[in-house]
Amino acid sequence: MIADALNLLKSLHKDREAAIAPLFGFILLFFAWGIGAVMNTGEVAYDKVRAQNAADILALAHADQMARDLNVMAMNNVGLTQMMVVGAVSFTVQEELLNIGVRVAAGTAHIAWSAAKRCPSWGHFAFICYSIHAGAMAGTLGAGADAAYIQIRYQPHQGVATASRLIDAFNRMNDYIYQSFPKRSGKLLRELADANRIDAFFVYPPCNPSGASDCTGQGDEGGDLPLSRNGFERLLAHTEMCQAAQSGSVGESRYNFRVHGFPDGRGPYTAGGSSSRPHLRDHVNHTAGFASLLPFYDGVMRGTDWLIRYPKPPYYDKRQRSDNNHFTELMNTNWSALCGAAGSVTAQVANLFLTMPDTYWIDGRSYGSVMASQIGFMSMDYEKLSRLVVVARARGGRFNPEDFEEREDPYNAYAQALTFNPQALDLYTSAWTSRLTPASYMDKATAVAEALTTKAENKQWFGLLARIIQRERSDNVWASVNFH
Repeated sequence: MIADALNLLKSLHKDREAAIAPLFGFILLFFAWGIGAVMNTGEVAYDKVRAQNAADILALAHADQMARDLNVMAMNNVGLTQMMVVGAVSFTVQEELLNIGVRVAAGTAHIAWSAAKRCPSWGHFAFICYSIHAGAMAGTLGAGADAAYIQIRYQPHQGVATASRLIDAFNRMNDYIYQSFPKRSGKLLRELADANRIDAFFVYPPCNPSGASDCTGQGDEGGDLPLSRNGFERLLAHTEMCQAAQSGSVGESRYNFRVHGFPDGRGPYTAGGSSSRPHLRDHVNHTAGFASLLPFYDGVMRGTDWLIRYPKPPYYDKRQRSDNNHFTELMNTNWSALCGAAGSVTAQVANLFLTMPDTYWIDGRSYGSVMASQIGFMSMDYEKLSRLVVVARARGGRFNPEDFEEREDPYNAYAQALTFNPQALDLYTSAWTSRLTPASYMDKATAVAEALTTKAENKQWFGLLARIIQRERSDNVWASVNFH
């Protein structure tokens, strides 16, 4: 038995069939670890690419929404300009008709008084005196009848009322576009974020809760439209609208007027009439009948003044002519008051009679561009038209993240897009578009980090990025690695 046991031990010592099993196990374990590492690395790369692609999509979508809204406002501003002209001309027609009515009333009263006072002293020739007064009375009443006909036919008060309603509608539409933009753009970005598995996003600069928009500073909201109309900027916007009414398209600026058929260098006021009389003042003067009515009435006054001795009114200081009369002068006076040096102040007074356009000014645009459109391109602060979007995406499923000591913080990515107009930097050219640009806001990364930690609703999604930025304590350090 002992010999058998020794022989068994010797055979076991020589049997090496199971020696490869542990080695094969270790090889399988190594391959499993390698496959897991590759899978995790691929998942990390996939998540980062998706996050960056989503940042690009959201930034471009936000800029594209800005461009669409600015294009709509540019079209609205052409309508506002036309209605301002219609309202101003209608108001002047109504004012001139009232002026004629006062003069006719004063004239008839003075003619009756003059006949009663002067004609009896003519003795046997009194009938001549009465005939002259009767002719003057007939001419004056005829002028009054013509004025009444103009009032009934053209109803300028309705022109003022209609222009006011349309101006108010355009104003409210532009205000809605501006005020609702943060919420509308935020809703669009939220839908895109959900479609791209983005858990949180933040637009910089964020909308201003204390500004004129409907921004609340809470929830997923976009930035503000790059527009303002406070103080001096409201004056500039009004001045530009007056220039648009008179000059229309100049070069590539205010291009929408050219699209609407106005010749270069002329707008609704200077080219809104007929082909023979393009200036709307001259067109209305002849079409309404002032060109014949006022010289006729003036002729009656001057022809009988030697006897009747009219006061002023009804007498005109200057001789009334078809192309240069009290209406044309009144129109020039009213237009100068509306669009002259103090036009913006006068416009506030004019609001008592005619609703006035209340337009916006583009942020970052040079004030001098009102006088020369090319100055706008040369001195434009394009960063005012740019918005940065920072996104956060949770890490996807991975193979044994604990064993590989994988981090659990979300991935962050950012992108910046510009809204720009290649033709003219104004709100009368519907050519606004958008494109991705280098993230220049990240050159001032500390301001972005402060906004992420104080104004972002879901601050936890951006905590790591904010800490990394703040740890550098200098924008210069971050800018050196923010290649663009």
